[in-house]
Amino acid sequence: WVRPLHTTTYAVQAQAANGCAASDQITVFVLAALPVYIPNVFSPNGDGQNDLFYIQAGNEVREVRDFQIFDRWGTMVFGRARFQPNDETFGWDGAFKGISQKPGVYVYYAVLELAGGGTEMVKGEVLLIR
Repeated sequence: WVRPLHTTTYAVQAQAANGCAASDQITVFVLAALPVYIPNVFSPNGDGQNDLFYIQAGNEVREVRDFQIFDRWGTMVFGRARFQPNDETFGWDGAFKGISQKPGVYVYYAVLELAGGGTEMVKGEVLLIR
């Protein structure tokens, strides 16, 4: 029995006493749901609720390698690298160069380093409301 944490290929070779040999391989695909929560809306209006847009994840995510947010024209309005998930201090407050951004849809992508090895890219949209 095997229980790999990520997709793995296993190979087996056998040889009989008479010299006959055989080999085979099988790939076990792991399609586990990634325990990551990234909201699709936030409201950086200073009321203390949903003021920051940040990545939340379970223990299976070791580190956020890269996290970037872009406006609809493709300008990167936020970027951080190499930090732990669940830390609000690495979240976006809805500002770019100190200026509060307009309400609207922004796109993001993040590269997550997994505890079991490897990385996973997540991407999506977030609605900024005031």
